[in-house]
Amino acid sequence: MTSAPLPEAKAEQRNLAKYLFLALQVVVSLGLLIWVLSGVDFTNVLAALHGANYWLLALAVLILPVHVVANAWRWQYVWPTDPAWPEQQKPGIGTLTQLIFIGLFFNQILPPPVGGDAVRTIGAKRLGLGYTAGALSVFIERVWGLITVTLFILPTLPFLLADLLPNGITPTGLAIGLLLVALVGLVVGFKLLLWLCQHLEGRLQKELPINLIRQLRTTTLEPKSALWLLLLSMLGQLPPLLSIMLIGIALPGDIGAGTALLVAPLALFATVVPISFAGWGLREGVMVTALASQGINSAQALALSLAFGVGLLLISLPGAVLFRLKRRENG
Repeated sequence: MTSAPLPEAKAEQRNLAKYLFLALQVVVSLGLLIWVLSGVDFTNVLAALHGANYWLLALAVLILPVHVVANAWRWQYVWPTDPAWPEQQKPGIGTLTQLIFIGLFFNQILPPPVGGDAVRTIGAKRLGLGYTAGALSVFIERVWGLITVTLFILPTLPFLLADLLPNGITPTGLAIGLLLVALVGLVVGFKLLLWLCQHLEGRLQKELPINLIRQLRTTTLEPKSALWLLLLSMLGQLPPLLSIMLIGIALPGDIGAGTALLVAPLALFATVVPISFAGWGLREGVMVTALASQGINSAQALALSLAFGVGLLLISLPGAVLFRLKRRENG
């Protein structure tokens, strides 16, 4: 018989997995950036950025923090207030906004899952939640962001792939159909999850999993909660979508507002999925490919993506200051 691995060995295995995942993210980001840059004359990218309307670029950056506040509102809504945690009161929007800013900063310098989500979970612990409940609240808040971005992406795909559609199928009709199917699937999926949670609550014996399932059910799966979270999530995604649109208008060339909005949901999705480092490389590859389908040259597309990435980096900087201040407060 083989003996069970020692705790030290398990810790080493987990650390190795984290380092391998980090290496994979770096390789993905570098590989995609090299691929994108290899087909672009970077002097044209710099020329596009140099010829941009800087007032519009500044406005594109200034509206991004609204996204943070909206996400803090969403996080507050899913914050558990279950009787199992009677001592826990929901933090204010300002407190959660600060934690999300700190999380944004760490997302730029650390890979997930070590990055912003882990920092937010630690912040939730200091506000009175257990690690598991705090991590679940962060997870729920993040998943709603992904759900909403996906709902924004689906109607854009028929227009991005219009040349591939069979005769008789219009992009508008297919976009409406995809959105309706997605919404029906979302409702059915939530109904099934709600039934499963209710079933498990009556079967499980241990208090912690029961409390966590109840947290998921009451904050997310109840119809009223789900509808409100969907509205909050849509509100939260509007600032980055508008930011990309403003950058598209600000840059010289043929991108414009409509084309920029068409590719914006894909850019947001590429930014948040944890398969590259802070979205770099993947976002640029997606933007260049998507805009090429609309007749936009790669230099303009790359300028749009880089400007948006720098904007995200700029709004994360207050998180570094807030983190420093909170460290002083905590001694």
